[in-house]
Amino acid sequence: MKDIIINYFTQELHESQKRAEEMYIKLEKYPDILEEFLFWINTKDFKKVNPIVIQGYTALTLTQSTYLEPIGAYNYLIYLREKPEEALEYLKKGLPRK
Repeated sequence: MKDIIINYFTQELHESQKRAEEMYIKLEKYPDILEEFLFWINTKDFKKVNPIVIQGYTALTLTQSTYLEPIGAYNYLIYLREKPEEALEYLKKGLPRK
């Protein structure tokens, strides 16, 4: 799992190895989010059945309602989980729309 995700960060997103490791560590704290992100990497589609919902948002709804790319959406789910009030306030203020 880790190798697939690190490879995605370095090959697809053109991140350095060090940055890819840092990005992985952030996701690793939340195995459910990590697994769903891996599903996205493998399918290039968001989970339609039982997706992770945090404060009413899924990765799919975040990508549809903001400028966030998939990795940004999964990172925002982490933000919603760790600092829900702050993250919701930024959404209310209107992250830039697509």
